[in-house]
Amino acid sequence: MRKIALKSIRGKKRETRLLAGMLILIYAVNFMLVIFAGSFEKTLEENRYEKYGEWSGAAIGADINLKDTLETQKDVYSIGAMETGGNVRVEGRECGKVGTVDKTARELARMELENGKWPETETEAALPASIVKQLDGTVDIGDKVSLDYAEGSRKSGREVILTGIIKTWGTDWTVDRSLLPSVIQGKNSKTGAESDNSITYFFKTSDMNAGSLNNLSARIGQNSEAEFVFNEEAYPGNMSLAATLSEDGKQVMFLILVSTIIIGYLLTVFAKNERYCLLILRGLGAGRGQILLLTLWKCVYFLGFSVLAGAMIGSAGSIALLSIVKSVIGISVFYEIKWLNILQIGGACAIVFVIGYLGMAMQVCMMEIMSSYKEDSERYEKKVLDIKRAEYHTIKSMVKRNRRFYRDRIGFRAGISIIVIVISAVCTYLFIKSESDYRFWKEQKGYNYLFQTPDLTEGISDVDIDNIKDIPGIDTAEYEKFLNCSGKEQMITISWNGWKDSEYVRTYRRYAQVHNSTEPYDKEGDYFMLNEIRGVSPQEKERLSGYQDAIADGELDEDAFNKGEECILFLSPYQIRDVGADIIDKEPVYIDPEGSVEKRHIYTYEEDNPIQPGTYITISSPWGTKEIKVGGIIYAAPEYGEQVIAVGERFLDKLCEIEDENLYNSVRFPYSEDADFEEMDIAIADFFSTVHNGEGLVNERNIYEEIRGQLVSDIFRMVVIITAVWLLYLLIMYQGNAGHLNYERKRIGILQTLGISKSDLKKMYYYEYLYESVIITGAGALICSAWFVYRLRVATSFDSMKTFKHAVTSNMGDLSDFAFSVLTAVVICAGISLITIHVPVKRILRNSIITNIRRLQ
Repeated sequence: MRKIALKSIRGKKRETRLLAGMLILIYAVNFMLVIFAGSFEKTLEENRYEKYGEWSGAAIGADINLKDTLETQKDVYSIGAMETGGNVRVEGRECGKVGTVDKTARELARMELENGKWPETETEAALPASIVKQLDGTVDIGDKVSLDYAEGSRKSGREVILTGIIKTWGTDWTVDRSLLPSVIQGKNSKTGAESDNSITYFFKTSDMNAGSLNNLSARIGQNSEAEFVFNEEAYPGNMSLAATLSEDGKQVMFLILVSTIIIGYLLTVFAKNERYCLLILRGLGAGRGQILLLTLWKCVYFLGFSVLAGAMIGSAGSIALLSIVKSVIGISVFYEIKWLNILQIGGACAIVFVIGYLGMAMQVCMMEIMSSYKEDSERYEKKVLDIKRAEYHTIKSMVKRNRRFYRDRIGFRAGISIIVIVISAVCTYLFIKSESDYRFWKEQKGYNYLFQTPDLTEGISDVDIDNIKDIPGIDTAEYEKFLNCSGKEQMITISWNGWKDSEYVRTYRRYAQVHNSTEPYDKEGDYFMLNEIRGVSPQEKERLSGYQDAIADGELDEDAFNKGEECILFLSPYQIRDVGADIIDKEPVYIDPEGSVEKRHIYTYEEDNPIQPGTYITISSPWGTKEIKVGGIIYAAPEYGEQVIAVGERFLDKLCEIEDENLYNSVRFPYSEDADFEEMDIAIADFFSTVHNGEGLVNERNIYEEIRGQLVSDIFRMVVIITAVWLLYLLIMYQGNAGHLNYERKRIGILQTLGISKSDLKKMYYYEYLYESVIITGAGALICSAWFVYRLRVATSFDSMKTFKHAVTSNMGDLSDFAFSVLTAVVICAGISLITIHVPVKRILRNSIITNIRRLQ
């Protein structure tokens, strides 16, 4: 039976080539996508580990016995210890903290040496490369250097042997209140005052998410004072659609679903001829077991050849794609093959194909054998030959006939076309947006360091700013002060006793509570609630002048305002609007009542006993409580994004009880394009590691490079998807139409003998596809429009028809790009459909009537 199956496959060369070619394409594309996605994900993962460390959790301020407790947890492994001591000076230069790091912690932290080896004894140490370069004279591996320890009033010193030079590390970490050591000594080292040393355990958990770490903290936190921190930068919880589909399980299911649809379509195309051949074999005396065995051997041959060829083509394609990504983005690429995913997808495709193919054979085996295969064929074609009455053959009647007899085929073809139009339109639109964004970000240099922390008490001082400006390449600084309560239990409140029964205040506060998820929600209250408050600098003369012009009650005493003794209240009209992007989340939005077009309630401050200039209000925050005098009241909509109140920078210092030094928690350091980026990056990273643990520092140049790299990746991904979809659609449509028309040859010949001209036969098929195209275009455009409206909703948060119209008119560029994308997808899909029907029809009509009638396959 094996030889008969092989001869059967070789005997039908055209069908064999088409079916095997499509199976090879399915396996090649699936293997290529799995390898590319796995390698690309591995590349991004390794780059995150290099930047943020590989540890998933850290126990800060732990006692020495906590490691034994962690080792007993089944979901915790790879536990490393880092002990941080006091401040240290190397040859008289400030060098941050000194500490010891074991081998596991070094691996989790991705700590590397430029040269040398890690210290092993207490008389050895490794220094950062930036410190070694700053030391007087040339210091080499094996030289002795002096270390001076300081912890409060206690000081000590010793000489150690330099065994290694450390690459800059940990500058992007976010380990709360845990200063990372700069100088690494060997085990059992005297790192300053041992009683005050801080031990941090780094480890990995089976489930890399914050919830798993919280559960771990709840289990063992009662017996330990350690603070557990999750490394969210290295293990981000991205819930976007692209990230969701890229998860292993969902990615496999998605590829299996698409492959199942394509294989099902292929089997419907080749089913009729295969069933006809099997019917002939049954008519010649083949038994049911022989038919099933023959079909199984055919499946083995088809799948064996397709899997081997598809694996080779897919592997070569994935390597080529990753090489292009490496050359374009300029990052190290890590290759990874997820064998389990490949086995799951390959096995699922094989099972679907075998079940479908065997289903055809079993259908034939269940049919009753007649006196000849011709009569059996007529029973099988009962629908076609069961004509109730004769009617005049017009183009309309022939189109109706095809819709009647091939309803399932038409529906399947229309479904695939709609999916292709939607995918093509969406990917084309995203390609246009990514390309436009790339051209924009390509011009942005990002020559700035940005330091930002929501807590003003953790800011940097004027002295620190001046020291940073001494770094070669950095000459200026732009700074401001603000307070942000994100992640804190308490919000900023602004209260006055006269607001107890104010609907204006109560409504604003209630929606602000809900918007910021503050619980419990107060039904009553005499206060406003804010998440953030920013200080106004004395240098913002234009803004202060604008306040002076807009004040309706009172006046602005600029000197008192800058000293933090007076404030300005904004009691502007507002509406409750939905600004939740992809979710419904309502909050107060200031408006201009005269220019408002929304027919909804406007809240205005109209009280019997309104607040007056000179009244003192109370501002409470997680950092403290302070009273301040109201200098002026503005009833117009704010121009600079203020919420309820405007205060001077000095008031924030008073609120946080910062009296001795002037701190700033948002500082931008522009630097020259001609600066030595590498030296400057190391110098500023080391400076912040000694004064602020490196937290909150961002190099915008690196951020912009990451954005450009991500956009290039997005562009490349869209091109690959669009090309693969259109190529696959072309092959499916051509094979489907060619196979369908090949079975129609006899009927075409009969229609020709009845006097139907070739031009009418062409029109019949063209009109049929025109009819389908109208439905396909309408359905595809409707789905794409729904997607665009959702995207516009996320970007603009419109919450009414008028705001929707405003969003559309304000984003005409996006609308034109979207319309162009849909038009392009429709035109290309229509062109492919026209070509794939025109070529087979033209080839068949080129034959003689007798050839078409006699040819049954």
